Amino acid sequence: MKKTFYFVRHGETDWNSLGKIQGQTDIPLNENGRAQARALASRLAGLGIEHIYSSPLLRAKETANIINEKVGVERIVVNPLIKEVSFGDLEGKVYEEFTDEFKRLFDAIIRNGDNDLKTLCVSFPNGECFHDVFGRFQKFMQSIPDDEDNVLIVSHGAFIKASLVKYLTERLSVKNCSCIKFKYDTETKVLSDFMCV
Repeated sequence: MKKTFYFVRHGETDWNSLGKIQGQTDIPLNENGRAQARALASRLAGLGIEHIYSSPLLRAKETANIINEKVGVERIVVNPLIKEVSFGDLEGKVYEEFTDEFKRLFDAIIRNGDNDLKTLCVSFPNGECFHDVFGRFQKFMQSIPDDEDNVLIVSHGAFIKASLVKYLTERLSVKNCSCIKFKYDTETKVLSDFMCV
């Protein structure tokens, strides 16, 4: 059976606007991020979303709550499996502070949306391996009850890229409050039919 999912990246934070790596550092939305979430909520209002899951980080929960003001599901389920990638020692730093090696890696995975599967086997110092992040996503998808369809997932840019990299044939750009619709086959566990909303 194929079910419909929507992947949403949270709205902008002050750290986003400054170019700082957030990872699992808990930063709230700024005013622009709240406006982005309200605009996205208006676009999502008529899509028949029945369930919302959110990362436990403030920026994702706030985005989910703003969206739900228009969508109106009964409750938002917070799930730690969909929180952002841990970037370890890079959190709180800006790109210019990275070594050349980390700039190349960051460009490949985050900026360019590299679909090369070998990048899943890497991590930043004291950070999380992208392969493990993909495992978190798979575990999350398998935890969704069989009777749930039209599911919205509010998460984070690097988490979304790490989750979808095995299924995409094109590079993926995930901006604040972007939304990607996809189908999930509950039998084959394959994602398909990607579309920006």
